[in-house]
Amino acid sequence: MLPTFVFYIEAKNLYANNFKKTNNSSITSAKYYHTRYVETGIYHLLDGHYPSNSCLLGYVLEGTVSGAVAGLNCQVTSMLSQAEVLTPTKTVYPSFTTYFSYHKQGLRITHLMLQF
Repeated sequence: MLPTFVFYIEAKNLYANNFKKTNNSSITSAKYYHTRYVETGIYHLLDGHYPSNSCLLGYVLEGTVSGAVAGLNCQVTSMLSQAEVLTPTKTVYPSFTTYFSYHKQGLRITHLMLQF
């Protein structure tokens, strides 16, 4: 029997800019989604809510990956520290962009970004 490999992925919606939903006249804040990514993604990995064999997956639904990550890094700097921002990896994949963030607890989080 082959050994079992378990890996967890927590997915979050991300936006580069504020936007209007097509069926709603109110403006939705991109910052809300950046904050949510930190609070329910990064924080959950740091506090053990998610297992260490996990990564975060960002669905960039508006704008560019680089724009969404720039906004996300503003929130990371504000809520954690400048040292814990997402940094691009050297590995290039055709269908997604990979980032790492390094945290005080000695944890490296992998962030996969998909653009839609």
